[in-house]
Amino acid sequence: MFPKQLSRLSKQPPKERFALAGLLTLAGVVVSILLFYTMNPPIPLDELGCPESGPVANAIIIVDRTGKIPQSARRAITTNIEAIVSEAPAGTRFSLFEIDSHYMRGLSKALFSRCKTRDGSHADDLTENARMLRRKYEENFLNPFMGILNATLMGSGQERSPVLEALVDVTSVPAFQTAAPTTIYLFSDLLQNSEEYSHYKHHESFEEAVRRAGVNRLIPSLYGAEVRLYYLLRTGKELKMQTNGHVRFWLDYLRAANAEFKTIKKIR
Repeated sequence: MFPKQLSRLSKQPPKERFALAGLLTLAGVVVSILLFYTMNPPIPLDELGCPESGPVANAIIIVDRTGKIPQSARRAITTNIEAIVSEAPAGTRFSLFEIDSHYMRGLSKALFSRCKTRDGSHADDLTENARMLRRKYEENFLNPFMGILNATLMGSGQERSPVLEALVDVTSVPAFQTAAPTTIYLFSDLLQNSEEYSHYKHHESFEEAVRRAGVNRLIPSLYGAEVRLYYLLRTGKELKMQTNGHVRFWLDYLRAANAEFKTIKKIR
């Protein structure tokens, strides 16, 4: 406030002085709000909650439920996916699939596909309501997503486990075909078992599999997408199949598929 204004304000009666000060404060708040929205206009969203210009990133989550998932593993999968969601920026499109031999060649239809909206954690104290943002985030995104995930994890298992075929299928889903960077999160025991190739019949390297069993027909181009593996460890005979050689098979496969392998994490 300028000196002349201060002098003029000090000569006013107390009630008028307080009223004038209140008006000046209110005017300052209004100007601040107008400046905020001028410099930070709301981003228009489409029907999936994504920016109309497109998602900022794609998170494709694939859960292999062709084998029964024990309770401890269900908890671990849920915890890991909650962390993935929490760390992703608003505008990330989350698409949830399951490996299911009844769909396409191995991948289900999208069970869920929406963008993560703002959760209120970075709300502006002056111009935004953090609680309202959080409530909308939970109602429109988080709760539906986690509800579908929990139902998916209760699968009872199937005879076939077409993991390779599912990764071929994923290249044809809409979430994969955008310009945004894509990360594939695969939760699986990685024990491939289909008519075209089976780890239960062949215990060999990826190079041997390509030469002898024609696995090259099951190698897609993942166009540099990041892949993060969550390796569900089995018990008994199947655990004996989950060797370092088995892991190497998958790393070589992902390299051949032009994927950017990031990490592998064991889940029990």
